[in-house]
Amino acid sequence: MTDPTLKEAGKRFGYAMTCDMKENYQEAYKHYLATTMFISSEILKRSSSQVWCDNKTDKLLDLALKCVEAAKQINGKQLEQEDVRSQLSNSLLSTSTSSTTASSNQSDAPRPVNNTEPDVKTADTEDTDSADLLSILDSLPDVPANKPGQKYQKPLNRSATLPSLRTSSRDDTPTGPGDSPSGNVPGTSKTGPSKKTCTLPPNYFNQHLPPNYSSQNVPRRGSQPPPSAHNPYFSSPLGSNLGGTLNSPVVLKVSPMDQARQKNAVLAAQYERRAAQGRVNPRWRLDLARAQEENLNIARELEKTLARKSEQRKQRLEQEALEEESEERSVGAYEAILYSKTEHLRKFALTVREYDTQRRTPADTDFADLPPGIRIGKMESTFSRCFQDKSHPLSTAVGNAQYNFYNRIVPLNKKIFMASTKEEKAALLPGIQAEVEAITSDVSEFVSNLNVVLYRLYPIFDCEEGWVLVQNKLSDMFYKPFLAPLLETYNFLKEEEMVIFRKYLAQHSGDKIQSFSSIKQRYYLGEEPYKESVECLLAITETSSPITKFKLLISFAETICSCVKDFYLQSGMSEEEATDLSCLGADDLMPISIYIITKAGKPELLSELEFLNDVTNMEDLNGQEGYCLATVQSTFANIIYREQEKLTSSNSDGDHS
Repeated sequence: MTDPTLKEAGKRFGYAMTCDMKENYQEAYKHYLATTMFISSEILKRSSSQVWCDNKTDKLLDLALKCVEAAKQINGKQLEQEDVRSQLSNSLLSTSTSSTTASSNQSDAPRPVNNTEPDVKTADTEDTDSADLLSILDSLPDVPANKPGQKYQKPLNRSATLPSLRTSSRDDTPTGPGDSPSGNVPGTSKTGPSKKTCTLPPNYFNQHLPPNYSSQNVPRRGSQPPPSAHNPYFSSPLGSNLGGTLNSPVVLKVSPMDQARQKNAVLAAQYERRAAQGRVNPRWRLDLARAQEENLNIARELEKTLARKSEQRKQRLEQEALEEESEERSVGAYEAILYSKTEHLRKFALTVREYDTQRRTPADTDFADLPPGIRIGKMESTFSRCFQDKSHPLSTAVGNAQYNFYNRIVPLNKKIFMASTKEEKAALLPGIQAEVEAITSDVSEFVSNLNVVLYRLYPIFDCEEGWVLVQNKLSDMFYKPFLAPLLETYNFLKEEEMVIFRKYLAQHSGDKIQSFSSIKQRYYLGEEPYKESVECLLAITETSSPITKFKLLISFAETICSCVKDFYLQSGMSEEEATDLSCLGADDLMPISIYIITKAGKPELLSELEFLNDVTNMEDLNGQEGYCLATVQSTFANIIYREQEKLTSSNSDGDHS
């Protein structure tokens, strides 16, 4: 809640400032003092109460100090004017006296002196009450122009009240008739008073000159003022127009730091002026330094904020420009399928329909009534028509996608090839990993969206047989151009594990099944056990279709059980007993899988499995394919973990020895 006393004092102070700005200085001076007396009486009343010192009292004291400072400025300015008028009257009096003396020498009759001394009131003629009040005000401490923690107050403009007197080009010393070329008193003429009046003391103007003032910067009459760094309304490009007329002022946006420096310059000038007048308090120097540093700190924070907002605005504008450019340019078929925006897909679908119409392709609308064999053949012919014809929009989209992915993969392999040291390869690893993940994600998204596009454009595929056919054919066709370089990047990512696995193969690739102690004896199965499973693993590296690779993984798991069952059936065991033995648990399946992977001897399988894991959607990994993939990956992880433990233990033994 606002203090009524503070509110009333603020109103009075505001009225005094209004009078001050209207150049009614006597009224302003009176109200500044009245406000000070009002605040003093209120604070005196509070001093007798229990709560005599609080924040409101502190604010009242600050306001009283401001009133005293404003009154002192008005009084000091009036004293300066009185000094000027006193010098003016003395000058006129001396010149008039000399003129009277000269005329008395020419004529015997005495002539009265026409003393036209202006009726001015000097500091010596002040009344006693005003002198006493000034002495009381002078005894009060001055208020710094910029109090720390307080907003900077603009100094009152009093230049409008300066006497409108022109400086004379002659010396300040009054001269007699003999010294004047015309025999007249300087500043007068035969026809009447001259426009030029007496000379003001030079120190008067020196007190009101701005900092870094130079007489060379003063323009001649009729010329334009030169652009100045201190002029906030004109900028330097106006320098070329100095000889002409300014059409319109150019506003210069002053930076926060420049504003702070200007404020600090004003504060320093005020301090120096007080120091020159002998009104210096030792703590004012610290207050000045604190206020200047505070202004600079605020300006620095403002510049940081402005720079941050400018950068954000620049980024936003660049992003908007890119979005507008991407919307304006024609989106290709590859981008339309990959990003699957409704508008772009609609345009692409219209392009495909228009192409089929021009080629007079029959509409596949009556496929439901066809026999299964004929329907499958019709599906295959439709698929071949879409992708074997290079001018077909779908074939163009697939070709653009393959080209895009290949051009994204090859630079990665070049970086890998150029990295020769372990440090360079370690520095490349995070970037290559992120880029490979982005590429495989786009590949998976593109293939999935392409399947949906085919189902929508050609209803003949929108059935179970059509889904299987489209997925298999796209998988066989799409990955072949860029799979080999992509697997090279996976080899780089899996290099450490592949090195460990190669060392393992060098030691155990020739071991027989009996050397694997974890495998139970009943699963040894003769001379070349689990040969079909080994062939399934080897075939994974020979195909480019992810669907085919998953099928081989499933066959790998199934052939392990079938090899056990067939071996015991050939041994004369009943089918029921052979079936029971072929139902392997995880404890039996893991050692057998280790043996089969060792016999396959393909470290590249690590990259193949990682590629399948990245390129397949999570929903597709919840079935049998995901289980078989996890089984083989865990088998590789088991082998590598055991080999790392062996290397660690051997290194520790070597250190102890």
